[in-house]
Amino acid sequence: MRIYEILTPRQVSHAIAITHDKNNLHKTKTKFTHEDFSEEWKKARAEFISNFPVAEKMFSEEGSAPYQIRKKNVKLVAPSEPDQEVMQYLLKLNPEISNDDYAKGQIEINGRFVKIGKALGKMKAPQHILDQYAHDSFRKESDFGSSLYDLVISGNPLDVYGMSTGRPWSSCADMTKLNNDGSADDAAQSMDEEIHNHTHVVYLVTPGGSVRNNAIARRGYKLHVGNDNATLLPDTSVYEDDDYNIPIDFKKVADKYMRELFKIEKGVYTLASGLYKDGDHIVYDDGEGNGLDVRKMTKNQLYDHKFTSSYKNFG
Repeated sequence: MRIYEILTPRQVSHAIAITHDKNNLHKTKTKFTHEDFSEEWKKARAEFISNFPVAEKMFSEEGSAPYQIRKKNVKLVAPSEPDQEVMQYLLKLNPEISNDDYAKGQIEINGRFVKIGKALGKMKAPQHILDQYAHDSFRKESDFGSSLYDLVISGNPLDVYGMSTGRPWSSCADMTKLNNDGSADDAAQSMDEEIHNHTHVVYLVTPGGSVRNNAIARRGYKLHVGNDNATLLPDTSVYEDDDYNIPIDFKKVADKYMRELFKIEKGVYTLASGLYKDGDHIVYDDGEGNGLDVRKMTKNQLYDHKFTSSYKNFG
């Protein structure tokens, strides 16, 4: 498990201690079941998820790990352009290579077509360029074929804790930034609050792959509070592996699945206290997925949407 390979022993202990009954854990344990989590956290999770019947049902039925839902073989729209760093290498061989030829995996050199992978090899292109080409979903014959991916929706605390730790991307939620005294900067400092306030993460993974080892992008969803309700709304940022040309509609599809699970009523929402702000702190949502920064709304838009930052019965 990559998260455990990169964290120090003290950080591993911290990750586990947030939501687990420490009396039932052993230092050598690397896989956890529902029973390992503390009763206090399980109760809070159950109370929160009970407000969302669709999510409650789906999380109880699916997932290869506790608190995960896997959407298998989701067809996503390929990027509109090839990987630009790879193209820069190919333009040295043929300044007129077309996107269509790239998609077919071929390049014309001296009047004959050559496979791009072979051409890059002869150029002694660096390994990361070869990897980026192999994983580019713009290609019609990429490793994943037809741009198929799995989406894993996770409320598993270990997946939340490791959302930017031991990953091929970096962010201020990287728990290796946690200092020896337990302090940290930015999002890493608020990880306890993230977990206890039911932050979820949608991971884009290779087909059949695991969140821990095969995630190539992720988007976070955090608790936002309205006048009489609360729900999970997305962070602004999407973090991804630079070796992959990520499908252009990952964010849109991830948002769609999360809206099916966590119903959003029309209204104004504010980010729950203690959570790291990755995007707008206060948002207006029309209930159809069209969010606005409340600071940019007109007086007419705001007229009937008074709100408070307090909420009840959401864990």
